[in-house]
Amino acid sequence: MVARSVARLHSAATTAAASASASNELARFARLAHEWSDEKGAFRALHSMNELRVPWIVEETTKGVPLPAEAARAPQVLDVGCGGGILSMALARRGLRVRGVDACVESIDVAKKMAEQAVIPPAVRARLQFDVVEETALGEGKECGAYDAVVASEVVEHVPSVPAFVRSLVAAAKPGAPIFLTTINRTTLSRVAAIWLAEEVLRVVPSGMHDWRQFVKPEELTAELEANGCKVHQVLGMDYNPLLDRWKWTECTQINYAVLARRIL
Repeated sequence: MVARSVARLHSAATTAAASASASNELARFARLAHEWSDEKGAFRALHSMNELRVPWIVEETTKGVPLPAEAARAPQVLDVGCGGGILSMALARRGLRVRGVDACVESIDVAKKMAEQAVIPPAVRARLQFDVVEETALGEGKECGAYDAVVASEVVEHVPSVPAFVRSLVAAAKPGAPIFLTTINRTTLSRVAAIWLAEEVLRVVPSGMHDWRQFVKPEELTAELEANGCKVHQVLGMDYNPLLDRWKWTECTQINYAVLARRIL
């Protein structure tokens, strides 16, 4: 009886801590929502990351097949944790249909306003949709197995439960669909480079943006994907030069890395 009571108390405390962490993350992104459109602001590294991640996502999603001119026939991509739509809009410009979802209302408001700007062609707007969606609602109901590709770029390190998050990503993907993730490894080097150097010295990332304890090792992430019926095809290192604001692929996964998996079940 005592053991069960202690277990319940521990479970409740863990749930409360996870909820508090998630609320803090949302509050942080809400405060920074006005920065999404500034290519030299708090999210500049995400803007420049598009040069690396967009061609990769498009190539693996289309497999070299030309995209149809009609928006309704283009592959449907789910961009999870889309923020202000930096990646979503870039993918839509390349011809994909993109639904960007985020739990932060302020970020989605910014994404919608950016998508309505006159500089974005009507054909691109027709391929874009932004919605406020909690991560627990992904892959449920009509969303289950609905997408030709699922993307979670620079999101895993901010979620309260990596196993639950990965399950929701896989549930939203069609069988055979690619699932793309980019995140930060939990290493001594990442503590120095991604937090101390990036946030406190060079200030290319807002201070307090990351919690090193929430970083996920590649083997942990691939294990979760495989446990949920995926085959992992690629684990790629990503190197960022903050002085030049440029990204490149690398064999080193000690800091930033990308994973490509496909749902097989």
